[in-house]
Amino acid sequence: MGKYTLEFKLTAIKAYKTNSGGYKAIAHRFGIDHRTLRQWIATYRTCRQKWRGRYTVLSLAWLSL
Repeated sequence: MGKYTLEFKLTAIKAYKTNSGGYKAIAHRFGIDHRTLRQWIATYRTCRQKWRGRYTVLSLAWLSL
């Protein structure tokens, strides 16, 4: 099991996507490293493209590791 829950990761990603600040500001607010947030977002975008815009539990399963 990973250090962060899927719900936590998706909340941080959503905060970034809604233009609540840049990588560093969002990461600071959530108490994580900005490089970690950047990696989550990059993987999230890859999953989105792979599944043609549909986010599924399976396409985001990596986040819960």
